Amino acid sequence: MPLHWYPHIVLQNPPDVHPYRSLQQYGRPPQIPVRNRDAHSRYLKQKLQEAWQEADNQEVVYHATKKGIYLEFQGEPGYDLITKSLEDMRSKKIRLLNVREETTTKLDTTTGTEEEEKSTYATVYVEKDQMESFFNKIKQYATEIDPRSNKPKNQKLINSISEIEAAIELKPFWQDTKKLIPGREKEWCEVWLSTDKDAEI
Repeated sequence: MPLHWYPHIVLQNPPDVHPYRSLQQYGRPPQIPVRNRDAHSRYLKQKLQEAWQEADNQEVVYHATKKGIYLEFQGEPGYDLITKSLEDMRSKKIRLLNVREETTTKLDTTTGTEEEEKSTYATVYVEKDQMESFFNKIKQYATEIDPRSNKPKNQKLINSISEIEAAIELKPFWQDTKKLIPGREKEWCEVWLSTDKDAEI
């Protein structure tokens, strides 16, 4: 359309042309802690077994109709957690529900000053027939080498995970300020659900 149709738009100079650049060029690479491969794989396998059992027991008591459990993955303080690899977008049976950060204060013993460190937490829903998925990732990390990188398979994901726990309380799902989590007194809360099934509600 001719510009005179829009008299309120005035272009003083001709436009500049810039080639497209991916934003990834400007992002820093993820900060992943270095781990002892054997010790870390054994530790995470044990934590996953304990978390799965705890969540499974809780599900039997309170959620007899649920098809899966909720797990919380924690990254190492001061490092990144590779959250994208915690989800399986193809089957939709392993879903990343939320990611949150918590800040803690750490005393630097060399300088005597306090420093803030951020830890990343991710809550993941896993259907029961996908129980072996994370166990397999840990097993591959412990026993297999990726021929493309010549490093352990799933190294970035597994090294980025510090702890695994069952997400059976309110805190892993709470997205507001932690001070607002209800205590002994009754309070109104707004809850968003990803289902309209009565059994799930």
